[in-house]
Amino acid sequence: MRMEMVQTVLQSHKHLHGLGLMYVITFTATAPCQLNLFFCIRSGWHFDAVGVSAFRNLQKFTLRAEDDDGFADMGEVRTVLDKNEHTLTHLILGAYLARHHSWDSAFQSVTIKNLTHLDLVDTRISHIVLARIAHAHNLQSLTLHGVFEEPKSAAVVFASDHVIDGVHTFLPHLVAFRFVLVGHDDEYALYHSVTQFLRQRKALRRLDLGSCPWELVLGLLPDLSCLRVLGVRITNLGQTALDALVDAIPEQMLAINLSTVISDKALVCCCFLPTFFIIIVFTKKYIIL
Repeated sequence: MRMEMVQTVLQSHKHLHGLGLMYVITFTATAPCQLNLFFCIRSGWHFDAVGVSAFRNLQKFTLRAEDDDGFADMGEVRTVLDKNEHTLTHLILGAYLARHHSWDSAFQSVTIKNLTHLDLVDTRISHIVLARIAHAHNLQSLTLHGVFEEPKSAAVVFASDHVIDGVHTFLPHLVAFRFVLVGHDDEYALYHSVTQFLRQRKALRRLDLGSCPWELVLGLLPDLSCLRVLGVRITNLGQTALDALVDAIPEQMLAINLSTVISDKALVCCCFLPTFFIIIVFTKKYIIL
């Protein structure tokens, strides 16, 4: 989506509420007539949307940029946030882990504190970014998928949460949390801090902890009485582990995405229980279905 396309869309649909820029495959799609959401999906490695910061009153902004050396200045992402401070509530940012990129500038925007939904996907997460997230008290849904540049500092941030009169000091309104890291399987202290941060989250309904050690997840589950959707990884899946999982989750659970590497007996891909179903994925890597 280059400058000329930005101007075309801006002139024809200046009241867009959602804008998505996804540089993946060659395809452009718009909804007919009363357009509230526009996605431009193109092949390439660059952020080319010069002038995209001219849009106002956006409620949702998506950028999946593979690199930061396109025609557009990456500083324009910060400008998009600043110019939509009073309306933007959902932000999705993605990159490509093998290439250098940074969201530090964008996260200096005052708009971050107004977000209710934030998804960082396939990206590097700096300490600056995480510190800004820690002060985004309105967040209800948070996805952290990628690599922490400073995992030890991240563990300290998550460990800073306290519960005062039943209210968490760190992201008190959280109802959905996805934490899927790449290359951090040995960061036990980080996963431990995250599970401590999630304790007593009575309002949490959706949780995906990626490769978090099973024993940490198992100890956490009894605290999450309102949980309805769960993603979990049990490396060695046997009847004992499966029984422990079923015993630990709420009766009202709706769905579980369970990934595993080794099983001590044959298991069907989908297990239907009286009130929920389990999808079992055999893999050496975590897979989202």
